[in-house]
Amino acid sequence: MSTSPHVVLFDLYTGGHHLQYLEYLCRYWVHEQIAGCLHLLLPAHGLDTHPTLHPFLLAHASAGLRVTPVTESLHLDHARPLGLLRNDLQQGRILARYLRQIRPDHAVLMHMDHLQVSLATDLRFTFPIRLSGIYFRPTVHYRFFVDPATSSSWREHLHHWRKRVLLQMAARNRHLAYLFSLDPYAVPYINAMTGKHVQAIALPDGITLQPGSRTPSEVRADWGVEPGRTVALLFGSISPRKGVFQVLDAVRLLPQDLQQRLCLVFAGRVSPRERVDIYTAFEETRHHTQVQLIMDDRFLPESELQSLIAASDVMLIAYQRHIGSSNALIRAAAAQVPILGQSYGLIGEQIRRHGLGLAVDTTQPEAIARGLLQILTEGISVDEKAMLQFARANAVDHFARTLFDYVTRPA
Repeated sequence: MSTSPHVVLFDLYTGGHHLQYLEYLCRYWVHEQIAGCLHLLLPAHGLDTHPTLHPFLLAHASAGLRVTPVTESLHLDHARPLGLLRNDLQQGRILARYLRQIRPDHAVLMHMDHLQVSLATDLRFTFPIRLSGIYFRPTVHYRFFVDPATSSSWREHLHHWRKRVLLQMAARNRHLAYLFSLDPYAVPYINAMTGKHVQAIALPDGITLQPGSRTPSEVRADWGVEPGRTVALLFGSISPRKGVFQVLDAVRLLPQDLQQRLCLVFAGRVSPRERVDIYTAFEETRHHTQVQLIMDDRFLPESELQSLIAASDVMLIAYQRHIGSSNALIRAAAAQVPILGQSYGLIGEQIRRHGLGLAVDTTQPEAIARGLLQILTEGISVDEKAMLQFARANAVDHFARTLFDYVTRPA
C-alpha cells in the first residue's frame, strides 16, 4: 500500500445508521486531512435519500472524497435463510465487479454480516487488496453472559453454531485483515476462533450527541404530559421488535394507583406494516387503563433526540431478544436517564456493566411490569460516572479514528 492509501467503503443499505456512518467517516477524513482517497460505493438512490451526505462529498472532492453510485438493484429478502444467502451472494458479485474496476488498497465492508458467504466462497482477487468488515451481530460469546435470560432454546443454539461456522469460513479469506466488532465483549472470542492473519478490533458505536434544542419542560408541554406523571419513553422505529405490544400489556398489569402516575410515550415513526395492529393495541390500552398514553408518530430528526430523552424519567429499550447494541443506550447514558431494557445479549450486558439501569426479560410483560413498579415506587439506581464514561467512549470521533487507524496502515 502506498503512503496515500485508496480506501473503499462499501454499503448497499441506506436505512437506519448506514448512511449516517458513511457521513461520519467522510467528515472525519476531511477534518483530519488524511492523505489519499476515500471512495464510497453505495446505491444511487442513497445519495438522494440522505440530505447532507451528497453535498458534502461534492464540496470536498479536493480532499480525496469520491463516490461511485451502484446502479444494480439489490433484492432484499431477510425473512428466510435462502433469501439471506441470495442477498449475500448478490452483494458479493456487485462488490467484486466494482473492486476489480477501482483496484483500491483496502475495502471496508460496512455490513460484513451479509457478506460472509461471499468471503468464504468467492471474493478472491489477482491484485493486492486487503478487506475489512464491520461485524454488527456477533453471538459467539452469548453463552458466556451471566444473565439467566440469555439462555437460549435449541433453535437459537443451532443458529449461533451456524454463525460460528460461517464466521470461521469467512475468516479464511486471504484478503481479510480486520474484523471490527461493535460488541467489544466478542473480540477475544472472535480472535480465538479466526486465523492469525485476521484481527478482531473493538469498534465504538459512534454517534453524535447534538445538544437538545428544547428544554424538558417544553417537550413535556408539547406532549401534553399531565402533572405528576413519570414519563417512560420508547423511541425510534415503533415496531413489534421494539417490544411495543409487551410494554402495552405490561402497563395493564400495574395497580391502578400506579397507572395514574405513569405517562407512556411512543416517539418515532410507526412501522407501516404493523400500523393498524399497533394503533389498535394502543387505543385498547388507553381505554382500559389509567396510564396516560402519548403517540408522537413522526420521523425524529437527530437535532431533537437528546431533548426528548432529557424530558423523560426512564428510557424503555424493550427489544425482543435483539442481537447487538442500540445507540439509544448511549443517548440515554449521555442524558443521565435510567434505562429499563432487555436483559438478553449485549444490551443487557451493557446495562449491567455500566450501571445504566435495570435489565429484565422484555419478552415477558410481567417482567416489564415489575420493572415499572420498581421505578414508580423505589426508583432504580444508576452509576452516573460510568454512564458518562460509556457515552464518551462511543463518541463518533472514537469510531472513525479506530477504523481509519487500521485500514490506512501499510500492508
